[in-house]
Amino acid sequence: MTVARPHLHPGDTGVAISGWVVLIGFAVAFALLALGIVVSIRKKRRQR
Repeated sequence: MTVARPHLHPGDTGVAISGWVVLIGFAVAFALLALGIVVSIRKKRRQR
């Protein structure tokens, strides 16, 4: 099996879907990171 640069047509739904998946993945990762930071800050404030 040779997977070397498949021919992508402009407006291909596969490319659009993969792009959305990447964007959503980054958004979810950023949200989880922000949530973790907020939780850690709240825990530190409670300890003081």
